[in-house]
Amino acid sequence: MDLAKLDMTEHANNSATLEVLHPITGEFLTDNAGNVVTIDLLGSDSTKMRNAMSARARKQLAQKKPNQITTIDDAERASAELLAEVVTGWHGAEENSTVLECTKDNVVYILTKYSWLRLQVDQFVSDRSNFFKA
Repeated sequence: MDLAKLDMTEHANNSATLEVLHPITGEFLTDNAGNVVTIDLLGSDSTKMRNAMSARARKQLAQKKPNQITTIDDAERASAELLAEVVTGWHGAEENSTVLECTKDNVVYILTKYSWLRLQVDQFVSDRSNFFKA
């Protein structure tokens, strides 16, 4: 077996599209035009995710005290910030009838506020099969 064919970083560097599901019904969420709401993502093995994790680790090691996450809000925000690094775009994201531009700040905001969406994103980027094309 040629292990180079299983280079997960190479595969994870190519974005894949998450079709967002309703957190209760499991149905696809749609925008006003009836199009499925999607988020384009890199995988957890991607160079961008690995660099973000390394940067976070270096920052924590440089502090005199280890980074202390003291509340669930802090933990959720830290998770959202890391996942925001692998969001490459989205389509159909709205809040209160306002279309949201896909900026890092908006991604962090949405992933922090809507924990069910953060969970979908986290599960998607962690599933290597979403990025591996046989």
